[in-house]
Amino acid sequence: MRHQLARTIEQYAELNQLAIFIVKLAIVIEECDEAQYWLELMKDQALIEEDRFMNLHGEANDLTAIFVASRKTAVANGPKRQ
Repeated sequence: MRHQLARTIEQYAELNQLAIFIVKLAIVIEECDEAQYWLELMKDQALIEEDRFMNLHGEANDLTAIFVASRKTAVANGPKRQ
């Protein structure tokens, strides 16, 4: 009985950690989107050179894609809904 209870608690903790990780990835994705917005605003106001903008915006796009893929993987590897 104790072993089963301990395993249930461990499973809950793992699920809780996964849920927290997924939420944190969602926040990171939002922050990447916001960074891209500010870069675009800086470019529109001529506060940043075009080549610098392209470099930073490209990196922001790459990071966003990595975090979106990571979140999708985490969700897919989580518990299956019935």
